Amino acid sequence: MKSLLNIAVLILLGAISGNVMADQFTLSHAPLIVDSEASHELILAGGGATHFSCETGGRNLRSYHGLYCLMHEFLDSWRFTSMISGHAVSDPIETRVWPDRFEKRFPDHSVEEVFLPRELSGLLITWTPPATGPALFSPRVDMRHIWEVPKPEYTTNYNERLGVLFIERVGFEPPTGVPRVIALLPSENGEWREDGRFETTSYPRDAARMAMGETHPWLPASFNFEGDPDWPLKIAVGLGGDEREAFAVARDLLDREEHLRTISGEHRSALAATVPVTSDERVNGALTWARWSLDNLTMNARGPGIYAGYHWFSNYWGRDSFISLPGACLVNGNYGLARRILLSFAEFQLDDSAHHRYGRLPNIVNPDNLQYAGVDGTWWWVRAARLYVDATGDRDFLAKARPVVERAIAGALQHRVDDLGLLTHGDGETWMDAGGEHNPYSPRGDRAIEVQVLWRDALRTASRMADWLGDATAAERHATMAERVHDSILAQFPRRDEHGLADHLDTTDRQDLQIRPNQVFALTLPRLLDETDGPAAWWGESLSRRILDTTMDRVVLPHGVTSLDPADPAWHPRHLALESYYYDETYHNGDVWLWLSGPVIQALCQADRADEAWTMLEPLTQDLLDRGAVGTMREIRDGAATDLQDYGGATSQAWSLAEYLRVFNEAFMGYHPQALDRRIFWRPRLPEALNTLSCQVSFGGYHWRIEIEDDGAVWRRESRTDMEGAQAEWTIHLLREDGSVERRSVIPRDTESITWMEIKGAQR
Repeated sequence: MKSLLNIAVLILLGAISGNVMADQFTLSHAPLIVDSEASHELILAGGGATHFSCETGGRNLRSYHGLYCLMHEFLDSWRFTSMISGHAVSDPIETRVWPDRFEKRFPDHSVEEVFLPRELSGLLITWTPPATGPALFSPRVDMRHIWEVPKPEYTTNYNERLGVLFIERVGFEPPTGVPRVIALLPSENGEWREDGRFETTSYPRDAARMAMGETHPWLPASFNFEGDPDWPLKIAVGLGGDEREAFAVARDLLDREEHLRTISGEHRSALAATVPVTSDERVNGALTWARWSLDNLTMNARGPGIYAGYHWFSNYWGRDSFISLPGACLVNGNYGLARRILLSFAEFQLDDSAHHRYGRLPNIVNPDNLQYAGVDGTWWWVRAARLYVDATGDRDFLAKARPVVERAIAGALQHRVDDLGLLTHGDGETWMDAGGEHNPYSPRGDRAIEVQVLWRDALRTASRMADWLGDATAAERHATMAERVHDSILAQFPRRDEHGLADHLDTTDRQDLQIRPNQVFALTLPRLLDETDGPAAWWGESLSRRILDTTMDRVVLPHGVTSLDPADPAWHPRHLALESYYYDETYHNGDVWLWLSGPVIQALCQADRADEAWTMLEPLTQDLLDRGAVGTMREIRDGAATDLQDYGGATSQAWSLAEYLRVFNEAFMGYHPQALDRRIFWRPRLPEALNTLSCQVSFGGYHWRIEIEDDGAVWRRESRTDMEGAQAEWTIHLLREDGSVERRSVIPRDTESITWMEIKGAQR
């Protein structure tokens, strides 16, 4: 079947042949190709605070396209015009996309390439004209906050000696860290001719949403030059706080281009080496692009963090960051980044004990402000911190994290816990927060099921932390409170029918009986603590089965997990149906959320239903390779399956990508470390469709690769890490399907490989 978006994988799907376990593949030079039949979005980012986005074919269709830094746009777009043919470069016949650059090929044989280097606030545009002769470059400047549509005054300053054009917005006082000046530096001598016109522009995709559908880019000047067949023209775009800083970035792009490309290529190759490898080549390609695209959302804006999504979520969201952190950092062994992200957010914790949100971590971190409206982000942080400690055994971090956890619990107990021990919150404070606190379209006050499970799990984590640090009194206190919360959940949330758990309790203790996907978190959020711990132990076999069956029967659709049962009268089948309702109304009342496939896949694997779990990957793989923006995964899809290119939701979403990556390690491979206790629980569950699976894991001071193939498995020791434990004895617990446990004791320093028999078949 022809792909909807006509995105062809050039090298990606042929990169692995023969035994997938032989040599770890790298695809750092494999582009995705988009032909001229349709235009699709693409996004580049370099790990600093700058990103660039546009369409693969023709002009921009969103006002959010362009060169951005810290939620501020600077360069909307540009035009190249060949003076030989007398017309501007037309729509490309083909666009080749890499994670750090793209290349557009045009009918007149000209080629335009855009390269965004790592951690530099700028980009390099290279144009190879069709023939020798005069041509010109015309930039379109739009210096504004992402949500604003101004028509400001600008100043230009052409420094003839340096050959650079500086552009600045008059009267603009940017927040800390946001650039003030654009520098445009051509690689060859030419002439800048002043223009100075505004070109009011409409954007079809945003106009369809009736939001930001028109802006006012400014044309400062055109650069005129004579073509030379021996070299292409290069335009370096640098951003800076003043002219000197902006020029330094632009000059660096030209002078160190080859070095910057090498750094970027090595970085992408290193990322590709961490992804899982399967017997499904298409999935392998999707995994690699998911890893690259998630890296394009890992930035350094206000400290290190993970942008929630492009375009309008190019900032840090607490819950999104902590839900994404396992897939973005932990499963690929990037523990240093995970630690920095967790500690960076901890610095913003509310420490005013009189405040009703005392102890919360911010739900949103912008360059110049913080927002604390989310109830669950704090507890997702606690869970992510626990997973980090489990993976690393980092006692120094544990000592730093424990006061954050204690303060969060103290704030909850002081201000937000009811007589049952359950955690209360506002109607718009859960992850289903469309409409905000004042106009929630999916009100879920005042005790949502996933919030209570997170709260219980946080108390258990606090107990474990206290125990690890020798505080027996606190350990017992938190454990007792966790049991009280657990008992209250069991007393208040199970429904009288066969549909598992209520979505939430209202302020009168009445169950809300709308069927949503949130109850599945009762099966996936609690952390494995011992060989017998699992959903059946937490909730009982009957209730656990009802939770999963209800989720699969009522909210799992062929193309993903919907936010509300389609049989519900409030279900909204399409995100964008402005003739019937405002689009915010459908976010959590019908839209399919791609990230929700992650917890459902995990719950299915835990229930030994791996074949069903595997089928849920296909629409995610399609989104990465065949739909939407090139090589990434969006936030939402319409509840009713359509072939429309949806104009709603983020174009590239962190937790969608992160969950796709996470489930291979934690669900299918079933790898669960507990580094402080020097033990690993391993429950691999492979579907019938998957012949082989290889995942990277890290423990005992080394990266390892677990390879399952032909009903056997091998753990191979690879490179060193900065973790401890190489000389200590570790115990690996293989939990088999029949309930038996096979234990192996290993000393990582003295162990190069571990062989296991009857792995794949035993888990079916």
